Amino acid sequence: MAEEAERFTALYDACRQHVWAYAVSRAGRQGADEVVSETFVIAWRRFADIPEPPLPWLLGVARNVLRDSARAQARREALTAELQGGERVARGGLCG
Repeated sequence: MAEEAERFTALYDACRQHVWAYAVSRAGRQGADEVVSETFVIAWRRFADIPEPPLPWLLGVARNVLRDSARAQARREALTAELQGGERVARGGLCG
């Protein structure tokens, strides 16, 4: 386990800045740290699946994290709009 942790740390040190630059170019500085964190959590869970070289795989994971985040945000916005529409109906009554 210690050897695997050392290899993961080396991967993180070598690739973190590249993944962060990719994330910041698509999500801004505020979102980039979260994308990087989630990307490396996934990398840790799937460490045995990471190919050589690892950077393209990591960038693909970051892309998927960004995509999933955008989908979740769209769902939240749609739900908010739906709930706000329901509030207007409830205030106006069903029969006016």
